[in-house]
Order: sequence, then structure tokens, then C-alpha cells
Amino acid sequence: MRYDRKRKARSDRDEYAKESLYAVKKLTKEKTLSEKAYAVLCEMIAKMKPGENRLPSEDDLARLMGISRATVREALKYLIINGVTTTIHGKGTFAHPSVFSVRNRIDLCSDFMLMLSEQYDDLTVDTDWMEGAAPSQLYQDVFGDSVPGMTSGWTYRAAGKVMLYGYFEFCSDYLVKSVKAGKPCTSLLQFSRQYMQKPIDYCTMTARMGCNAAANAALQLDPDQMLLRWDEKIYNIDDNVVATGTIYVHPTNMELSVVTRFAV
Repeated sequence: MRYDRKRKARSDRDEYAKESLYAVKKLTKEKTLSEKAYAVLCEMIAKMKPGENRLPSEDDLARLMGISRATVREALKYLIINGVTTTIHGKGTFAHPSVFSVRNRIDLCSDFMLMLSEQYDDLTVDTDWMEGAAPSQLYQDVFGDSVPGMTSGWTYRAAGKVMLYGYFEFCSDYLVKSVKAGKPCTSLLQFSRQYMQKPIDYCTMTARMGCNAAANAALQLDPDQMLLRWDEKIYNIDDNVVATGTIYVHPTNMELSVVTRFAV
């Protein structure tokens, strides 16, 4: 029986390999080999069942996919980072296909336009630039009272529904030009590349509850309704805080998710 299980496991891996090689051919040429391997592994993992989710070794994957072990290791690294696999020393690497069903993961993408674009085609982002607006307390806590900022409100809509309202304040010290009419931005990354010294890279987010008249109006809710909000500090690639933001989440139209792990 032990030999039969091993033979079946080998047969399953070979079948995965055939599917993987076919999938590689379908992937676009502009992707790197490790990105192709990552996509193929995701396809393999998506077909796995609970209790049958142990990945082959790096050597076996390299052999079956016809690529180097270093390329496999690079792809596996990003699977771990994205919460798709767990590696336990001495036991192997275990895949989590259930992760693929989790929507709107803010641990993977904090640019909400990019996040929503994975699910919806009919997306709109309306931006309102508020010249002369008083700085928020969050902005003052980070930049003080003497450094002016460029204030804006971003309303995110998808499938005809209002999903989110973002209130962003960009520190003028890191801007290279003012916003020009007729050149709207639909994502924060796009804005940073167009108007800031360096592109933004990441943000820290703190969850709170709050009520904001402008946000509630944009979300088409009662003015005194309490909402989940995320206070953000946005950093550029030089690790400078360049902006602050507060995201208000529509309580029924929008869901946000996080994948976390226990210490295994």
C-alpha cells in the first residue's frame, strides 16, 4: 500500500507537470520565468483539495516544469509572501487553495483602484481637489502645522455602487507640480508617478471607527452613521512619509479582507 500511494503521488505530480507545461505556453512572453512559474503553481494549487495539498519538492517541481531550482525557489518565495503556501521544516510545503477565494485583500494591495479592477470592469474614480482646505488632525500629526498639503477626496464606484471614499493629503514638499485640470488620476500610484518626486511604495494602515460628513455624503449614507475607516501613512520608495489618507468603507457595498497566519 505504501508503494501504491507513492506511485499515485508520482503520477499526480506528473499530471500536474503536463498541465503546467501547457499553462506555461499560454502565458505571455513578457513575463519573467519566475512569474510564469508562479502562475503555473497557482493553477496547480487551485485544483488541490484539503488533505491533498502538499507540494512536490523543489527538485521535483524543477524537473517536472523544466526549469531551474532557483526559479522554482523564487516562485515559491512569493507564494509564501502572498499567504498561498506554508513551509514547515522537515515536513514540506503545504498549499492553501482556499486563499484564492478571498476577495479584496488589503494585505496584498492597498491601492483600491487596482484592487477593484481585479473584479470589476465598470470602475470609476471621481477626484475632488480641495484647494485651501484645512489640514486634518492626522496630517498635522505627521507633518505639523507649517507644511501645506494638497487635499483631495476620491470616490470609488464599481458596478454602479459607491464602494469607498478616500480623503488624501499630499505633502507639498514632495510634489513637483500642481494638479492640472483634464488629467485625472485613477490610482494613487499613478498620481505619485505624475506629480511627486518619487513614486509611492507602501502605506501603514490603522483601523478605526468614525463619522465624516463629506465621506457619508459621497457614500450616500446618513450623515451621522459610523463607518469603518482606515487611517493611512503613505511612504515613497525612499521611505519618506509623503501623504496621509483616511479611507471610509461602505458598510454593505464593500468588503475588505486580510489573510494572516499562525506561527507554525
